Amino acid sequence: MLFTIAQYLESVLNAHGLTRTLGEIDVCRNADGQPLYYTGNSSIVFRLHSEKGDRMLKCYTRPHRNLEKIYGARLRPSELFLYTSSSEGVWTDVVVDEWIEGESLHDLLFKAVIDRDTETLKTLSTLFDRFALRLLAEEWAHGDVKPDNMIFDGRDLRLVDIDSIFTPQLAGLTTAQLGTEGYRHPARDCNCFDCSIDDYPIAVMSVTLAALAADYDLYRMFDRSDGVLIDTAEA
Repeated sequence: MLFTIAQYLESVLNAHGLTRTLGEIDVCRNADGQPLYYTGNSSIVFRLHSEKGDRMLKCYTRPHRNLEKIYGARLRPSELFLYTSSSEGVWTDVVVDEWIEGESLHDLLFKAVIDRDTETLKTLSTLFDRFALRLLAEEWAHGDVKPDNMIFDGRDLRLVDIDSIFTPQLAGLTTAQLGTEGYRHPARDCNCFDCSIDDYPIAVMSVTLAALAADYDLYRMFDRSDGVLIDTAEA
Protein backbone atom coordinates (compact mmCIF):
# COMPACT_ATOMS: atom_id res chain seq x y z
CA MET A 1 0.00 0.00 0.00
CA LEU A 2 1.22 3.51 -0.82
CA PHE A 3 0.87 6.43 1.59
CA THR A 4 1.12 10.17 1.06
CA ILE A 5 3.03 12.90 2.84
CA ALA A 6 -0.30 14.58 3.63
CA GLN A 7 -1.49 11.44 5.46
CA TYR A 8 1.63 11.35 7.61
CA LEU A 9 1.44 15.06 8.38
CA GLU A 10 -2.15 14.66 9.54
CA SER A 11 -1.24 11.82 11.90
CA VAL A 12 2.08 13.13 13.22
CA LEU A 13 0.78 16.63 13.91
CA ASN A 14 -2.36 15.27 15.60
CA ALA A 15 -0.94 12.11 17.14
CA HIS A 16 -3.17 11.77 20.21
CA GLY A 17 -4.25 8.14 20.25
CA LEU A 18 -2.59 7.42 16.91
CA THR A 19 0.63 5.84 18.21
CA ARG A 20 1.21 2.53 20.00
CA THR A 21 4.38 3.31 22.02
CA LEU A 22 5.52 6.83 21.21
CA GLY A 23 2.73 8.63 23.04
CA GLU A 24 2.43 12.32 22.25
CA ILE A 25 4.76 13.33 19.42
CA ASP A 26 6.48 16.70 19.81
CA VAL A 27 7.49 17.69 16.28
CA CYS A 28 10.23 20.33 16.09
CA ARG A 29 9.25 23.46 14.20
CA ASN A 30 11.06 26.28 12.43
CA ALA A 31 10.96 29.98 13.34
CA ASP A 32 7.67 30.34 11.44
CA GLY A 33 6.06 27.54 13.42
CA GLN A 34 6.10 25.09 10.53
CA PRO A 35 6.96 21.43 11.30
CA LEU A 36 10.48 20.34 10.40
CA TYR A 37 10.45 17.42 8.01
CA TYR A 38 12.41 16.21 5.01
CA THR A 39 11.16 14.14 2.10
CA GLY A 40 12.94 11.53 0.01
CA ASN A 41 12.02 9.13 -2.76
CA SER A 42 10.16 6.77 -0.45
CA SER A 43 10.00 8.36 2.98
CA ILE A 44 9.36 11.43 5.07
CA VAL A 45 11.57 12.23 8.07
CA PHE A 46 10.39 14.29 11.04
CA ARG A 47 12.58 15.81 13.72
CA LEU A 48 11.11 15.07 17.13
CA HIS A 49 11.94 16.79 20.42
CA SER A 50 12.41 14.77 23.59
CA GLU A 51 14.00 15.27 27.01
CA LYS A 52 16.85 12.93 26.04
CA GLY A 53 17.61 14.85 22.85
CA ASP A 54 16.08 15.18 19.42
CA ARG A 55 15.16 12.03 17.54
CA MET A 56 14.38 11.08 13.97
CA LEU A 57 10.99 9.67 13.02
CA LYS A 58 11.10 8.09 9.58
CA CYS A 59 7.86 7.14 7.84
CA TYR A 60 7.56 5.29 4.54
CA THR A 61 5.39 6.19 1.58
CA ARG A 62 5.90 2.77 0.01
CA PRO A 63 6.90 -0.68 1.34
CA HIS A 64 10.53 -1.54 2.13
CA ARG A 65 11.10 -5.25 2.64
CA ASN A 66 14.40 -5.16 4.56
CA LEU A 67 13.60 -2.66 7.32
CA GLU A 68 13.73 -5.16 10.18
CA LYS A 69 17.14 -6.47 9.08
CA ILE A 70 18.47 -2.94 8.63
CA TYR A 71 17.14 -1.19 11.72
CA GLY A 72 16.52 -3.95 14.25
CA ALA A 73 14.99 -2.53 17.44
CA ARG A 74 14.85 0.94 15.90
CA LEU A 75 11.96 -0.26 13.73
CA ARG A 76 8.58 0.21 15.41
CA PRO A 77 6.15 -2.18 13.66
CA SER A 78 2.57 -0.94 13.31
CA GLU A 79 3.40 2.15 15.34
CA LEU A 80 1.57 5.01 13.63
CA PHE A 81 -2.08 5.05 12.56
CA LEU A 82 -2.88 6.64 9.20
CA TYR A 83 -6.39 7.50 8.13
CA THR A 84 -7.20 6.20 4.66
CA SER A 85 -10.68 7.71 4.85
CA SER A 86 -12.67 9.76 7.35
CA SER A 87 -13.44 6.66 9.41
CA GLU A 88 -10.89 3.99 8.43
CA GLY A 89 -7.15 3.61 8.52
CA VAL A 90 -4.13 1.34 8.94
CA TRP A 91 -1.21 1.00 11.35
CA THR A 92 2.15 1.65 9.67
CA ASP A 93 5.77 0.83 10.50
CA VAL A 94 8.15 3.67 11.39
CA VAL A 95 11.80 3.98 12.33
CA VAL A 96 12.91 5.94 15.41
CA ASP A 97 16.59 6.78 15.65
CA GLU A 98 18.98 9.47 16.88
CA TRP A 99 18.94 12.86 15.20
CA ILE A 100 22.35 13.75 13.75
CA GLU A 101 22.92 17.47 14.06
CA GLY A 102 25.05 19.26 11.49
CA GLU A 103 25.21 20.44 7.89
CA SER A 104 25.10 18.19 4.86
CA LEU A 105 28.20 17.91 2.72
CA HIS A 106 26.07 19.16 -0.17
CA ASP A 107 25.22 22.41 1.63
CA LEU A 108 28.81 22.93 2.76
CA LEU A 109 30.09 22.42 -0.79
CA PHE A 110 27.49 24.73 -2.29
CA LYS A 111 28.28 27.45 0.25
CA ALA A 112 32.02 27.14 -0.39
CA VAL A 113 31.54 27.32 -4.16
CA ILE A 114 29.31 30.42 -3.88
CA ASP A 115 31.87 32.05 -1.56
CA ARG A 116 34.76 30.94 -3.81
CA ASP A 117 36.32 29.48 -0.69
CA THR A 118 39.12 27.32 -2.06
CA GLU A 119 40.53 26.46 1.38
CA THR A 120 37.22 25.06 2.60
CA LEU A 121 36.84 23.05 -0.60
CA LYS A 122 40.30 21.56 -0.06
CA THR A 123 39.42 20.75 3.55
CA LEU A 124 36.17 19.06 2.53
CA SER A 125 37.97 17.07 -0.17
CA THR A 126 40.52 15.80 2.35
CA LEU A 127 37.85 15.12 4.96
CA PHE A 128 35.83 13.06 2.50
CA ASP A 129 38.81 11.03 1.30
CA ARG A 130 39.78 10.14 4.87
CA PHE A 131 36.21 9.12 5.63
CA ALA A 132 36.00 7.13 2.39
CA LEU A 133 39.10 5.10 3.24
CA ARG A 134 37.49 4.01 6.50
CA LEU A 135 34.20 3.24 4.75
CA LEU A 136 35.85 1.13 2.05
CA ALA A 137 37.52 -1.02 4.72
CA GLU A 138 34.16 -2.02 6.23
CA GLU A 139 32.27 -5.26 5.57
CA TRP A 140 29.11 -3.23 4.97
CA ALA A 141 28.24 -0.56 2.40
CA HIS A 142 25.87 2.39 2.63
CA GLY A 143 24.35 1.92 -0.81
CA ASP A 144 23.50 5.57 -1.53
CA VAL A 145 26.65 7.59 -0.93
CA LYS A 146 26.12 11.19 -2.02
CA PRO A 147 26.67 14.68 -0.52
CA ASP A 148 23.07 14.93 0.75
CA ASN A 149 23.53 11.75 2.79
CA MET A 150 26.68 12.90 4.55
CA ILE A 151 26.42 15.17 7.60
CA PHE A 152 29.36 17.06 9.10
CA ASP A 153 28.78 17.05 12.86
CA GLY A 154 31.60 19.48 13.64
CA ARG A 155 34.25 16.76 13.87
CA ASP A 156 33.68 14.21 11.16
CA LEU A 157 31.34 13.12 8.39
CA ARG A 158 28.46 10.82 9.29
CA LEU A 159 26.20 8.87 6.95
CA VAL A 160 22.43 9.18 7.15
CA ASP A 161 19.56 7.45 5.32
CA ILE A 162 20.68 3.83 5.48
CA ASP A 163 17.68 2.33 3.67
CA SER A 164 19.96 1.10 0.85
CA ILE A 165 22.59 -0.40 3.16
CA PHE A 166 24.28 -3.76 2.58
CA THR A 167 25.39 -5.78 5.59
CA PRO A 168 26.66 -9.38 5.74
CA GLN A 169 23.23 -10.37 7.10
CA LEU A 170 21.73 -9.31 3.76
CA ALA A 171 24.16 -11.30 1.62
CA GLY A 172 22.45 -13.25 -1.14
CA LEU A 173 19.44 -10.96 -1.29
CA THR A 174 18.52 -8.50 -4.01
CA THR A 175 17.49 -4.90 -3.49
CA ALA A 176 15.19 -2.39 -5.11
CA GLN A 177 17.17 0.44 -3.51
CA LEU A 178 19.79 1.22 -6.17
CA GLY A 179 21.07 4.56 -4.96
CA THR A 180 20.77 7.97 -6.56
CA GLU A 181 21.20 8.38 -10.29
CA GLY A 182 24.43 10.21 -10.99
CA TYR A 183 26.20 8.47 -8.13
CA ARG A 184 25.48 4.83 -8.94
CA HIS A 185 27.36 2.73 -11.45
CA PRO A 186 25.49 2.69 -14.79
CA ALA A 187 25.51 -1.13 -14.80
CA ARG A 188 24.15 -1.52 -11.28
CA ASP A 189 20.90 -3.47 -10.97
CA CYS A 190 18.96 -5.23 -8.19
CA ASN A 191 21.44 -8.11 -8.20
CA CYS A 192 24.44 -5.84 -7.54
CA PHE A 193 24.22 -5.95 -3.77
CA ASP A 194 27.41 -6.51 -1.79
CA CYS A 195 30.06 -4.56 0.11
CA SER A 196 31.49 -3.09 -3.12
CA ILE A 197 28.43 -0.99 -4.07
CA ASP A 198 29.95 2.16 -2.53
CA ASP A 199 33.16 1.94 -4.58
CA TYR A 200 31.85 3.77 -7.63
CA PRO A 201 30.04 6.67 -5.89
CA ILE A 202 33.05 7.17 -3.62
CA ALA A 203 35.31 7.43 -6.68
CA VAL A 204 32.91 9.89 -8.32
CA MET A 205 32.72 12.04 -5.20
CA SER A 206 36.47 11.95 -4.57
CA VAL A 207 37.24 13.14 -8.09
CA THR A 208 34.45 15.74 -7.92
CA LEU A 209 35.66 17.25 -4.65
CA ALA A 210 39.29 17.30 -5.79
CA ALA A 211 38.23 19.01 -9.03
CA LEU A 212 36.21 21.66 -7.16
CA ALA A 213 39.13 22.31 -4.81
CA ALA A 214 41.29 22.94 -7.87
CA ASP A 215 38.71 25.08 -9.69
CA TYR A 216 35.41 26.05 -8.04
CA ASP A 217 34.08 27.37 -11.37
CA LEU A 218 33.65 23.76 -12.51
CA TYR A 219 30.48 23.65 -10.41
CA ARG A 220 28.97 26.55 -12.32
CA MET A 221 30.08 25.08 -15.66
CA PHE A 222 28.94 21.48 -15.18
CA ASP A 223 26.44 21.30 -12.33
CA ARG A 224 23.39 19.19 -13.19
CA SER A 225 21.53 20.27 -10.02
CA ASP A 226 22.89 17.21 -8.16
CA GLY A 227 26.50 18.38 -7.84
CA VAL A 228 27.89 15.64 -10.08
CA LEU A 229 30.63 16.78 -12.46
CA ILE A 230 31.02 13.38 -14.09
CA ASP A 231 28.30 12.01 -16.34
CA THR A 232 28.06 8.33 -15.41
CA ALA A 233 26.42 7.55 -18.74
CA GLU A 234 29.73 8.42 -20.38
CA ALA A 235 31.97 6.84 -17.73
